[in-house]
Amino acid sequence: MVATRFGKVNTFAGGVALAGSSLLVLAGMPTLLFDLVLGVILGATAAGQVVSLARRTLAA
Repeated sequence: MVATRFGKVNTFAGGVALAGSSLLVLAGMPTLLFDLVLGVILGATAAGQVVSLARRTLAA
């Protein structure tokens, strides 16, 4: 698979989501809003990755 900007952002956001949610849980704080915001970001970057790879495939 080819690396794209969307894929790199998605990987980074996934790490932030995992680390951030874990820290919030350990601190006893609610995670719902944090998880929702990062879920939207992860969904958008995943969709961007699919579109980017589809464009490359169709161009080839």
